[in-house]
Amino acid sequence: MRNCKMIENEEQLQCINNQHIHRSAIIILLDKDLEAKERLACHQCLITHLGNFNGISINQGLSKIQQLKEEIFDEIEIHFSKTYNCLKTFKEQILQIKQEFLQTLNQVIEPLEQWMKQLVELKEGYSSYSLYTEIENLTKPTNLLIEFEKQQFQDRIQKMNTQYLTKTTQYIKVLDNFITDQQLLLKLNQLQESTLNQEKILSIESVNAEQQIKESSQVISQSYKQERIQHRLIQEVYQEQECYALDFNKDNTLVAASCKENIKIWKFIEGQLIDQNILLTGHESDVFCIVFSKKINWIVSGDSTNQIRSWIECKDIQGKTYWESSLSLEMHTSEILCLHLNNSEDELISASGDSTIKVWGVNCNLNKIEYQYSLEKHTNYVDKINLNSKETQMVSCGWDQQIIVWEKDDSKTWQFKYIVEQSIEDIGFRIGFLQDDTVVWCSLSEPFLYVFKLQNGIFQERSDLLVKLGDIKTENNYNDFNLFQLKYLQQQKVLILKYNRYVYFMRESLDSTFIFPCDPIDCSSIECYGNITDNGRHLIVWNENSKQLQSFEIEYQ
Repeated sequence: MRNCKMIENEEQLQCINNQHIHRSAIIILLDKDLEAKERLACHQCLITHLGNFNGISINQGLSKIQQLKEEIFDEIEIHFSKTYNCLKTFKEQILQIKQEFLQTLNQVIEPLEQWMKQLVELKEGYSSYSLYTEIENLTKPTNLLIEFEKQQFQDRIQKMNTQYLTKTTQYIKVLDNFITDQQLLLKLNQLQESTLNQEKILSIESVNAEQQIKESSQVISQSYKQERIQHRLIQEVYQEQECYALDFNKDNTLVAASCKENIKIWKFIEGQLIDQNILLTGHESDVFCIVFSKKINWIVSGDSTNQIRSWIECKDIQGKTYWESSLSLEMHTSEILCLHLNNSEDELISASGDSTIKVWGVNCNLNKIEYQYSLEKHTNYVDKINLNSKETQMVSCGWDQQIIVWEKDDSKTWQFKYIVEQSIEDIGFRIGFLQDDTVVWCSLSEPFLYVFKLQNGIFQERSDLLVKLGDIKTENNYNDFNLFQLKYLQQQKVLILKYNRYVYFMRESLDSTFIFPCDPIDCSSIECYGNITDNGRHLIVWNENSKQLQSFEIEYQ
């Protein structure tokens, strides 16, 4: 494979927005109504643009164009070689008898040399390109572009062959006194037939390619339709007391929702909350965190002072169910802001306003939690923690404006690994893994979703994947509250993110950019808290303005 070269230098690729003069382009926009240089956008364009871009990074665009041009060049090389090799062979045969027919044969060789030279020049014309010309092809199907270029190349060869075949044939006929005359004419005829055969093959390939493109387009269209998401409000239940946290049991038949310092257990059937008049008491301040076991009916909760409690559903001798609380655990010295129960449900991790992350041993069946050790690297409130799918890495963020990566060592103990470099310094409100190689993070002050990709073993910020969220609507000088953790649905490949007063649904595309398959849910207040079922079918949000638990049905089309 030959490396095609772009005519422009990358330093020349700048945003043409008069207000962003001399800023390097980092995004190529794919909107159909833009042309050439208009498609180049800079970092400032990202900041001033609402929503996700219909575009790709400059590096991805250059890579895609480079790959396309090299694929075209490879195809051209194949068909070039066939014609060129035939000409080369023919030339060699002519040269073998050059001494005998030198004067006459020179008249044959001269147009052949010109023929070959023009053929080479034609091929070389495909080895370089202008970005401003080729950028228009980013929105077109790759297979169709390759077939078009191949057909265009063959048309030019045919025109060239016709021109030189006529001229060369005239000179060869001068040699009619020699037996080799007919042999040379035969070789020329074979060359012409070879060209015609190539055209027939290309014609058949072109028809097949068009059919494949048509079929692929149908698949892509169907895939796009499947990406749409719809949300529908199906129930509203009044609850005056604040609900800062809620979670679902293993089969989504129960909901544990905070009710100020208490926890209310609701029955949950097809998106409908049914009051069972079950209220768990024991906390002395507002409950900020609730995690429901996915194996048994067991709950762990944390409150706004420093207490952690666990609760288990039991049955008395008459078979009546009741909930039993553990003793209060008070190893933290400030509010509990996040709880995470691992998949095997034998380890609990808590994050607190005391700047520490604490690790606990868990036995759900015995309703037992034991403190193990503390992670002390943050210097202020730790808002959120999240683990990768293998539960070998953990990320945390908070008010010290740091993202920290932790890893488990050989003894299964969490250890500090490194601090992630960031382009901004801001309080981290939400963080989470999407895939094991992708972390997303939201800050307090800026309406952006920041994306970090694993590169050379370290998570690095990708400015080209930055996602602009809706404009911030400030309430009482606050932008947001931090008790609604983001959630990534692995089956649907959908990220659920609350920011400001909105709940966003986002899906990562094949090129790692994010699309919005539906409008966000406007909760009308930044004080809204909730959670979504693991299967992604139902979302419950408590709203401060309406004092209601709102149940939404989510459909993935």
